[in-house]
Amino acid sequence: MQRRVDSPCAQMEMISDSDPVKVRRVTEAMFTMKKLDLAALRQAYASA
Repeated sequence: MQRRVDSPCAQMEMISDSDPVKVRRVTEAMFTMKKLDLAALRQAYASA
């Protein structure tokens, strides 16, 4: 079974990363959202 890349699991994987800079960027981006925007979270994750 293939996991959807836009699922909440993707967000959990990003905030569980071993790189604290990536986790901080994703967490900071997440706190600015009323609804989770996984594309924006991925962008924050990739920019670390």
